[in-house]
Formats: sequence, structure tokens, C-alpha cells
Amino acid sequence: MPTPHPDGRAAVPYTRADAIADALLFEVPPILSRQFRFTYPVAVTAVAWFDAVAWDVQAEASKSRPTHQCEAGRITDLLWAARHAVDADRTGSHEIEFTVFRVPPTGSQTRALRLTLVLHLHRGDHGETVATIAHPSPPHVGHFHLYEDPATVWPAVGIDRDHTTGYRFPVVTADTLDEFLGHIVDVFCVRGIEVMTGLDGFVHVAERDGRVRTLRPDDHGRYHLRSLGWPLICHDIGS
Repeated sequence: MPTPHPDGRAAVPYTRADAIADALLFEVPPILSRQFRFTYPVAVTAVAWFDAVAWDVQAEASKSRPTHQCEAGRITDLLWAARHAVDADRTGSHEIEFTVFRVPPTGSQTRALRLTLVLHLHRGDHGETVATIAHPSPPHVGHFHLYEDPATVWPAVGIDRDHTTGYRFPVVTADTLDEFLGHIVDVFCVRGIEVMTGLDGFVHVAERDGRVRTLRPDDHGRYHLRSLGWPLICHDIGS
């Protein structure tokens, strides 16, 4: 993106090299990316790096039990997942989604949860092919929380409305669903609930009374939490 010069001279382009120097992008060492058969430079946005790769003693200390996470293992998992997605892609797309499982670096969650990332193929500073790994950008319209736990919120990419009762129910991505259900079982400690993932992305939630509620992804791969029947409070962005 061009950066205007304060005295009105021609704009100075902000390059990929600038972004790496400013730690907005983290470049994967070529000796490592080549091990996964990437023939072009690969970089990870800072936000994605600190979510999926970075790990230090502070991150480990925030967990209630050992996670056995380390940066070397996390970057290996990331590159392996990206390589697999590139090999499996038959569309010729320059934006390839893939999933990696990692322990979130913040909070008390110690299980590896699903994280969706995107590998963008584009031109570098000199016209060469490069790749940037980043989060996708779903259009968040609001957030939601459990009625009993207003301090912990998750993003909603949509909100279903019951026009008869006025109740509202969140629509979430697969990543958010994973984190939400993991929080319910492992952190908020709702006993007797078991989560099972079935075929075609179906998620089955077995409750203490024996009922099993099934969440099915819609045509966009998103989940409508209305079918859970749980007291969830939705807020629009800005509210």
C-alpha cells in the first residue's frame, strides 16, 4: 500500500520486505519451507503467527496441565497442513483454505482446537510468486455468550431470529463452534456433556438427560446454534 510522503512527493510503496522488517509478517526460513516442497517464499501474518505458531514459557504457564507444545512442532504442523491443502486443491485457486489443530496460546484451554487459515498465492515485491498465510475474514456481525457466563464471548457471523418469540440465536464458523463447545466441556465444566464429530461435518452433542442434538453445517460451512436449545445471549456489533 502506498504511503503518502508528508511534503507531497510521490507516494512510497510499502513492500512485503517492509512488512517483514516491521514484524507484520513472519518469514518462514526457506530451508524449512523447502522441506515441505514450497518452491516460493512463505510468510505468516503476525496475527496468525501468534495464534498458530508462537509459544513461550508464558503461554505454557497459563495452562493448567502440560501441553507439550513448542514453536518447532507448531510451525511443522502448520506447514504440513498447508502443503496437504495445496496438494489436494484442484480448483487452481490462489486462496486455499486449510485447517490446523493447535492449543490456543491464551486462556486455560489445553486441548488442540481447529483453526482455519488461508494460504494466499500472489506476487511479491519483484513479481515473483510468494505465499502469505493468514486468517480468513468472515463477516462478523456480533457476538454471543452463555446466559450464565457473560464474561466469555465468541464472534457470530450471523444471527437467526425467531420472529414469534423475539429470541435470537448465533450462527458461527466451525472454528468458533470448536472453541465454544471446548469451553463448555473443559473450562466452564458443564458435566455430562459429550461432543462427537460425525461425517460431513455433523457435530453431535450428547447431554446429561440422554438427548443428542445434532448440528449440521449449512451451505457455507457455518453452524446455527438454535438447535442446541441453550440460553445464549446475542449482541450486535457495537452493542
